[in-house]
Amino acid sequence: QQVKDAQLANDNPSRHQEQRGNQPSYLDQEQRGNQPSLQPSYQGQRKAQQVTDISDAHAQQVLQTYGEDFIRLVPIDTVLLFKLETRHVIGRKERDEISRCPDKEEKAVKLFDILYQNRTADDFITFCQLLQEHGVRAVQQFGDKLLSEASSSRG
Repeated sequence: QQVKDAQLANDNPSRHQEQRGNQPSYLDQEQRGNQPSLQPSYQGQRKAQQVTDISDAHAQQVLQTYGEDFIRLVPIDTVLLFKLETRHVIGRKERDEISRCPDKEEKAVKLFDILYQNRTADDFITFCQLLQEHGVRAVQQFGDKLLSEASSSRG
């Protein structure tokens, strides 16, 4: 019976959808050639591969150089903080400390201090990738700029 159902589903994708309540599945999207992306943007992956050998000192240098832009441009919201925690750039305690700051500028300063004083170049790269994946073009460009500068400052 299962084989027969599978054959029917392959022969008639719309019937397969009807059996599931008209909710398209990943398989249906794949059959239509409309695969959802489960990976970060290709651009972010490519850039990360180019700069994976930057040093902690180079990351700190770039953060120091662009500190004012960091505070002005980086959107410190719950989404970014959650992503930073999920990717192990910050811990729960640090996320909570940043969230408790009363305004955007203080939140940005707190995150900047954590990245500058207590994190590695790998954390810096992850942070920049998250900026590149952001929905606002200026934030994406800032992530690109940070990675580019860190890469070119390698020597």
